[in-house]
Amino acid sequence: MRPVRLVPALAAVLLCSSFAFAQGVAQVELWPGTAYDPKIPTLTQVLGHDHGERITPPEDVERYLRALAAAAPDRARLTEYARSWQNRPLWLFIVGNRDNMARIDAIKAGRRHLANPRLSTSDADALVRDQPVITALMHSVHGNEISGVDAALAEAYHLLAAQGDASVDLIMRESIVMIDPMQNPDGRARFVASNTHGHARQADPDPLSAEHDEGWPGGRSNHYLFDLNRDWFPQNHPESRGKVRYLLEWLPQVTVDLHEMGGDSQYYFPPAAAPNTPNTTQAQRDWMMTFGRANAARFDARGFHYFNRETFDSFYPGYGASWPFFIGSLGKTFEMAGSRGLAYRRSDGTMLTYRDGVIRHFTAAIETAATAARNRERLLRDFIDYSRTAVTEGGTKEYVLAAGNDPARAARLAALLVRNGLDVKRIDAPVTLSGREIGAGSFIIPLAQPMGRLVRTLLDSHTTMGDEFIAEQDRRRKARLPDQIYDITSWSLPLLYDVDLIVSDRATGAKATAWTGASTAMAVGAAKVGYLVPWGTGAAAAVNDIASA
Repeated sequence: MRPVRLVPALAAVLLCSSFAFAQGVAQVELWPGTAYDPKIPTLTQVLGHDHGERITPPEDVERYLRALAAAAPDRARLTEYARSWQNRPLWLFIVGNRDNMARIDAIKAGRRHLANPRLSTSDADALVRDQPVITALMHSVHGNEISGVDAALAEAYHLLAAQGDASVDLIMRESIVMIDPMQNPDGRARFVASNTHGHARQADPDPLSAEHDEGWPGGRSNHYLFDLNRDWFPQNHPESRGKVRYLLEWLPQVTVDLHEMGGDSQYYFPPAAAPNTPNTTQAQRDWMMTFGRANAARFDARGFHYFNRETFDSFYPGYGASWPFFIGSLGKTFEMAGSRGLAYRRSDGTMLTYRDGVIRHFTAAIETAATAARNRERLLRDFIDYSRTAVTEGGTKEYVLAAGNDPARAARLAALLVRNGLDVKRIDAPVTLSGREIGAGSFIIPLAQPMGRLVRTLLDSHTTMGDEFIAEQDRRRKARLPDQIYDITSWSLPLLYDVDLIVSDRATGAKATAWTGASTAMAVGAAKVGYLVPWGTGAAAAVNDIASA
């Protein structure tokens, strides 16, 4: 009977070996039927593995992007936009056709005019004829949501190397694509180290295997264990400040944030679940349907499962799916079932591979860029209208941050608003408002500005979720069902900073100067005994600086 018992065991070994071998040698078909330019280096030629065959570490991401940029310098540009806390570079890979890349600096300068609400009709028409649509593809803000980074490398290669592909030709002709390949390099480095430590000779898909046991603190967060997908408007970290800075410079019409979710799921793209991002326009909501249908058609054609309108709301304005709306863009979250390694056995017994995630993220990203290119003129016109209607809605209304008895708090909040792209003015002399004297050093934020909807979103004391959604949550609570909000529900910044907010329905008329958010130092003379400083958060910081000097 001994040989009979050995046959199943041998078959199992061969099956596992076949799975590993197939993963190692099967050629990846990124986009069915596409031929590629041999002058553009493949991932295998540079790094020794194909797309989805390995989890590419941060340093190799840079190596491959540098190789692509060197192979096509007239169509690609690699730019460092920030450094992480652990001093890793964060990269922006910009792709376009030769004509657009030759005038890339002029295109960038022209982006500011798109958001000018005072554009004449003729100037707006000229800009629409001249400007490409811009799609920003941003990957793996959570470091252990790994497939996005390798999808970014596939996107960059495909856009530069695909030959005779109608979608790529359209994208390159009508648009510029900005690929942020790795928003959280520190977190990814932690995940790769953990996964490598637990990895045997072959991938083990068992969820309980060592390679799937990610030890504390895991790779989701950055160096300081902060969730960077809650940091879009707080901007506490250099990774967030860097990407917001380049988004404000380039003003993309479409912004995609690529994530992962539980391995037993499938794929998610918008339209999002309720409640939606507050203070968006009907045009933006309509566009989400257009892009959703395009992605659905592409996934249907490739036989990929997907869902939408469930689980992932975009209510909190600090998500990658929500903050971009306030610059006039379309914010999107894409979520792929995560293998958290090279292979993962789902609870129903089916196999999910890392390559599955890479290909699906790649497919959704390329289809999104193609849809943007296909609708270039309409997207640009709606982008221009976004700024105009924001100014009209704002009217003469102004928000005032009173300096109060701790001016440093108001200054910190005002500086944050400036970093978010808002126009802020500093009051030069006291002014009376509704019988109350507002001191010099207070700040005015007019609602009549291109990003005026973000002013309301960040500063209002209450942001409604909608009566229908609240009624449904009441019904669910009575039925002992969980609520349907993803997580954060409140964020009013004046309350958070303990700054008095005064809402004026008319212009205050105060003498004020545009403020850049830069801190100023006051020269003081030598003291015989010491210095008397009014107490406040600024004074506390000064005392700390003096003690540390």
